[in-house]
Amino acid sequence: GDGIATQGASLFCFSVVMWWQPATMNAMDPEGMVANNWKTKGLSIMQCEDSMFVDGLPTGSQHNIDSFTHAWDAVKADGRWKRHDWTVKVDADCVFLPERLRWHIGAWRVPQGSPVYVRNTNFKFHFLGAIEVLSREALQLYYERTDQCQTHVGKQGGEDYWMQSCLEGIGSDYVSDYQMLNDKYAANENCGSDWVVAYHFYKSVKDWDACYEAA
Repeated sequence: GDGIATQGASLFCFSVVMWWQPATMNAMDPEGMVANNWKTKGLSIMQCEDSMFVDGLPTGSQHNIDSFTHAWDAVKADGRWKRHDWTVKVDADCVFLPERLRWHIGAWRVPQGSPVYVRNTNFKFHFLGAIEVLSREALQLYYERTDQCQTHVGKQGGEDYWMQSCLEGIGSDYVSDYQMLNDKYAANENCGSDWVVAYHFYKSVKDWDACYEAA
């Protein structure tokens, strides 16, 4: 080896779920039902070293930034994130394969203790919120300086754009891994990859299971 210690691959994962919200469109299941399906099967975030669910806040608007800063606050209060190398936020309608994330982490060779987040797609601003991966040190930085972001970062975009702007504004570095996420928002629906870490979005139990089986 080259003598540089690299960040480990222990994962603390969480999903924000509105357990009681009905399905938003036909041919979809309620978010809670989709989450409960993989939860009972022990898949997705249940395969991380540690995980938690955060109840979603009904924000009543597409700008769900406040709901997600609330979720990151809940993670902070929980405290288990400190014991793991990476914290991962995963949408309930995302097919997430934690073991593959560990493979990717091994390939990044991030120096131990680096504050980094992962740019996960080649689409638009390179960061889609279906799966957000932050090193422990990046999250530490966020918790120390989140007040600056609340003050200075505009909330006109989505929460993923806000989080990215915040992290880069407070000095987090990033790793680019464009094979992290296949997202329909980026016109990329292929579930048949044996390397991609997460697939988004599958808003019914049937579709979620089909994608999981294909992956």
